[in-house]
Amino acid sequence: DKTNNNKNKNKNGKFFRAYNVFFFPKILVNTISEYVGDFIDEIPLSQWKLDKKRKLKCPLSAFGHILYDHRIIITFGGETKNLEWIKDIYYLDLNHKKKGWKKSKLDMEHVGACNALLINDNTVHILPFNDYRQHYKINIDQIIPKKLLANTTI
Repeated sequence: DKTNNNKNKNKNGKFFRAYNVFFFPKILVNTISEYVGDFIDEIPLSQWKLDKKRKLKCPLSAFGHILYDHRIIITFGGETKNLEWIKDIYYLDLNHKKKGWKKSKLDMEHVGACNALLINDNTVHILPFNDYRQHYKINIDQIIPKKLLANTTI
């Protein structure tokens, strides 16, 4: 059926459209199908709910992140949708639904993509992607407000 095949290709005929949302190179879809089979159509994507109140202020990729105290998500650096590298730090307290993302008063030491690790519940380690010789660390209380760390409303 030519009509159905055209829906699954972009203008160049190289991309496959799945779930009417994601685009994948057709060769990748074929390779994945070899390993995981066709059960991919049975994944119940409708179980995921979009939380518009908690979306980031600007889309980011390639950022480091940690989860602190099972309730605070913290992001480090990354790349914006305009392909600009940033050194901003953002945090979100999952216990306060109406607060949304906040920008930390502290910026990272470097700009760009990184891995982030939380060690011993209070020390954050940042390992930049672009320079394996760099390693930064800082105490969590320098990144987010002390009131938030004490589990009180700010």
